[in-house]
Amino acid sequence: PRPESVLVIGFGVGVTTATVAGAPGVERLEVVEIAPEVAAMAPHFAAVNHDVLADPRVTLARNDGRNHLLLGGGPYDVITCDPVHPLLGSAPLYSRDFFELARRRLAPGGLMCQYLPLHRMPEDAFSTAVATFQSVFPETWVLFGLGHAMLVGGERPLELDWRAWQERLAGHRLRPDLEASALATPAQVFALLQLDPGACRRLGAPPISTDLHPVLEFLEPEAYAPGLWETNARRLVEAYRSPVDRVRNLPPGLAPQLERLVAGKRLLLFSLLERAAGRSDGARRWLDAALEVAGDDPEVQLYAAQ
Repeated sequence: PRPESVLVIGFGVGVTTATVAGAPGVERLEVVEIAPEVAAMAPHFAAVNHDVLADPRVTLARNDGRNHLLLGGGPYDVITCDPVHPLLGSAPLYSRDFFELARRRLAPGGLMCQYLPLHRMPEDAFSTAVATFQSVFPETWVLFGLGHAMLVGGERPLELDWRAWQERLAGHRLRPDLEASALATPAQVFALLQLDPGACRRLGAPPISTDLHPVLEFLEPEAYAPGLWETNARRLVEAYRSPVDRVRNLPPGLAPQLERLVAGKRLLLFSLLERAAGRSDGARRWLDAALEVAGDDPEVQLYAAQ
């Protein structure tokens, strides 16, 4: 089903909100922003956010996202939440209690999307974050692209339909924004699918973070150890299993092209790891390899141009 009703928490009133509004089938979009200054500045960035607040389908609530859900609302087809790092005060938005609240506000078959930090996340905390989300949304996937990760899950298996991806992307009203985010084609969506529900269960580990036991709020001093982003990114890559067999309506003969795209992203990640370690020569070699394998990938092109 198309996402007719969407709740956006924590993105502010920016490009992401506009991109959600541009998706076909969205009839109602609620934006919850806790900082009044962010909403006040939105009109000054109309050229970037496409003046999304002027869209009659969009309503803005100046509130805490969790309080907004406690007050009711919904049902929503999609709830998407991009809080700051749990280390910086948003741990209540990474707790099982919050996810259970969100689940109650979802329509049948609805999806929850949550930013998953790789930086400042010790390995055990990273595993806890995945396990906490999946304890409420058993059909959890981790998406990984442009150096960032996202949890996406629900109570039903995620629909992976090539034809549906193609139709929705073709009908999107902000194609340039999608192209800038390397999300303009079904192949690019496919390449984001890093961990399936089984891999999430293997990577996730207790304890579960709750309101009474907010494990993800107390990450210091381990959170400031060097190399945490690199460690967590490697764990995602090592746990990867191709989802090609799960995708419906995949055009014949396309599987090798998809595997090439994924291989290029892996080579790009190795380049980023080398760059993070200060080894510029190694970063260049891996980037050249990524360009050779998947030089047509916008994400690879983006880093090559830097």
